Amino acid sequence: AATPGQAVAFLAGLKADKNFRPSGWQNTVTPLLRHRIPFIRALAMESIPVPLNATSIEFVAAGIKDGYQPVQGAACNLAAKAKLPRFSQPLQELLRTTSNEWLLNSAFDAAATCGANMDTLLGMLVDRLDPVNKEWNMRVLQLLVHGTVSTGSYGFRNDIDWQHALPTMRRAWLDFIKENRGE
Repeated sequence: AATPGQAVAFLAGLKADKNFRPSGWQNTVTPLLRHRIPFIRALAMESIPVPLNATSIEFVAAGIKDGYQPVQGAACNLAAKAKLPRFSQPLQELLRTTSNEWLLNSAFDAAATCGANMDTLLGMLVDRLDPVNKEWNMRVLQLLVHGTVSTGSYGFRNDIDWQHALPTMRRAWLDFIKENRGE
């Protein structure tokens, strides 16, 4: 793909048609994951099929740290599709630092899918609660609940002993509501 337009057309073909895999396609798409134009980097992350080759894996890990949020989001989604432990650390760093709700959600789901320890991820979310940002806290609380009752967003767990957990959970929620009713 010599021009940005050709790169976009090539990536659109990869994304739209599972059978569009011309000879040498990996050699063409891999450099697009680090293209100078952020839109092309994001589109490459959205378009490249898995499994990833070794060079692409490193470019995706770098994409999670990219300065352009759409690239970061696309890299999170690609990491989740690839399900590689290599992405766990950069995803956790993004989870620890992002102020973007969309990226927070994507980093959390992808980190869980890539094998990060769920208790560690939940602890990171608790650390992200903010004393003044109510909207942010609602997003964090949603992810805390999601991470507590699901397995990496693939469905509700069936191994929770609800008979044991429910009385404590009910009591905790009722105490929380009572203590914070005025808020």
